[in-house]
Formats: sequence, structure tokens, C-alpha cells
Amino acid sequence: MHSFPFFPTCLTCAGLVLLSDAASARPLADFTLGEGSDFVDQYPGIAGEGWQGSWGNTSSSPNLTVSQEFPIRDSGNYLKGISTFNSDHAIGRAFSNFGKPGVDISQPVTFHFDLRVDSLTGWDAATDYITVHANNNATTYNVSNASSFIIRAFGATPAAGVNANEWGIYRGTSNGAGYSAALFTNSGMPFAAGVTYTFNIVCDPATKTYSGSISNGTETVTWSDAGWRSGTASDRFAINYRVGTTGDAIATSLDNLRISNPPPADYLDWSTAAGLTGGPDDDEDMDGLTNFSEYAFGTQPKNPASVQPVTLPLDKATGTFRFRRRDPALSGLTYSTWTSTDLLNWTEDTQTAQTISPAGTDLEEVVATLSSLPLTAPALHVRVKAE
Repeated sequence: MHSFPFFPTCLTCAGLVLLSDAASARPLADFTLGEGSDFVDQYPGIAGEGWQGSWGNTSSSPNLTVSQEFPIRDSGNYLKGISTFNSDHAIGRAFSNFGKPGVDISQPVTFHFDLRVDSLTGWDAATDYITVHANNNATTYNVSNASSFIIRAFGATPAAGVNANEWGIYRGTSNGAGYSAALFTNSGMPFAAGVTYTFNIVCDPATKTYSGSISNGTETVTWSDAGWRSGTASDRFAINYRVGTTGDAIATSLDNLRISNPPPADYLDWSTAAGLTGGPDDDEDMDGLTNFSEYAFGTQPKNPASVQPVTLPLDKATGTFRFRRRDPALSGLTYSTWTSTDLLNWTEDTQTAQTISPAGTDLEEVVATLSSLPLTAPALHVRVKAE
């Protein structure tokens, strides 16, 4: 699970501490997070929260490693793939794990990732390509009629009007129809070795289209409403490779992969009304709280002094405290209460009693009382989560 900052309340009452956090766009799949840890999610890796299983491939190539040698963004681990297999093949991973909280693929799904093209040794302009896509094919990660978005870097011009050495956007018919190179259109983004490309893609199951952007650090191209190839939502992310001659090598590095539902429409209305220019994970007033945390708990996103959602401190004798929150009927957020005696191991208190009353426009005030908990413990920490 992605870890979001706590509200820095530093609230103490007879050894008890209250903390709060909120997830802006809950990441279903995050490359840097495994299950319950901050360790890199290595290949073949383990099933972290939201991941269905390990990274897989459709042949003995490509070779995948986790590396720190040449970080993509400043520092940290990343997934490096080197392909020398002269056929169509792919690496991929299922991200739809319905047994745990995560992305709802019946709703719009966002894909964010950095992909660096490390090597195009032997790149054949007549045959080779790299593709990033999402599909729902249970037996392969290759591009198929089950793919929603398909973005391909071509060496050879695949059809009239589509440029070589440029990322191409597939505009399908959203019904699982057969593949046609003629359905690719120019993105306007050149494709070259040594460049890191940042992708932001939103797949909308209501319209069966995807929109997005590609940036190379100096310029950004965008597109909208490109049709899926598939007729149903995807639950796998994959990178597809093709080299024309054995011994040639295409190498890429993947980092900062996050797959999530975008923030609710109510958040977008709220951020516009508040005059915010940053995204939900930005901190507009530099007070240590993300914009989304301020939204979820009713603080003011452009006032650095507004950091406290707690309006009544935690009472050791009764286990009662009071806090503000955004009306869940507007936000769609679910609020839960968790306790810990060491800030390491957390247990959800599913029996927390709540009394709710209006607290101004679009806000609620919640009086919460913990259930049977060790209120006499030397330290009891309480966290309110919004997700």
C-alpha cells in the first residue's frame, strides 16, 4: 500500500496520540511497494497489495533485473529489461486483485509510469518496436484483442501517415476487433535511445476510450478519446518487445509505475474553488499536508496554519475524540479508525461508534468513540484513514 503523510497533529492526551491520513488516488499497483513494506517490488517479486501476482513474461526473454546503477528519477530502484529475442514477446503483471482494496476497473483507471529507453542496439527500422499497453488476456501479456490502450514506438512506418521513430497511438474500435496498423496515429513525440518518457494515461470504461500524455522532459504531447481495441476493461500492464535479429538488444527501464482510480469529481470541483494549481498529491501551502488530505479532512489547502482536523482531543477515559471530514456522500471516501500501541502494527477498530452532525458547507463533524481497546496502555495511537 502506498503510504501517505500523517496529519502532524502531535496531539497527546495522557499518553495517547491521534494521527490521520488520506489516500488521494489509491494506487492499486506501485512498483516501489511490496506488501506491507517499503522494499522494492522485485522481479519476479511477490504479490504486493493490489498486484495479482509476480511479473511474468511470454518467453525466456527479456531478462529482467532490479537495478540502482542509473536511477531514472534521482535515486532508488527500478526495473530493467533487456530483450534479445527475435520474436514478439512481452513482460507484464496482473494488477487487478479483487481480494484486497484497490482500483475499481469498472471506473476510470489512471496509469502513470516512467519508461527510459536505455538501448536500441541493432534497431531495425523495418521490423522492431516497443509497446506499452494494458490488456485482460489471462494467458499472455502480448498485445491482443484484449488490450485497452496500445502505445507503440515504431522503427518502420506501419501505415500511411504514421511516422517512423515516433510513439504511435492506437485508435481502436472498442469491440475486440482484429489488429490493424492503419489504426495508429502520430503522437508527435519522437522516440530515441537515452530518453526517459513519462506516461500519464486514463482509461474510461464508460466510453471505452483512453486519453493521456507523453513527456520527454522538454516537451509534452497529449491526446484524447482514443478507442480501445478491447471491448472490456484491462487488468494487466505490459511492455511488448520485438527485435529483428538474435543478438540485437532493446533495453528499457521502468519506474514510478502507479495504477489507480483518479480523484473523485467532487475533489476537482473543490480544488478549483480553492484556487489550487497543483495536483492532489502536491502540498500547495507547504504545511506538510497534501491537497487531498486537506480535502478529505476539511482543512484549508492554502493556509499553512490550517493543519488540524481534530476539534476535540482524544479522551483517555472514554476513548472519544472529534474530527472534521468531507461529506462522504460527496467525496465517495470511506473513513476507518485504526489503533496501535507501537506505531508499527495497526488494527482496524471496526466497532468505533460515530455520531455525525453538519459542520458547515460540505463538511461533517464526527464524534468517534473507540470500542474495547487498551485505553490504559502506556501509549495508544489512533489513526483515521480516508480512502
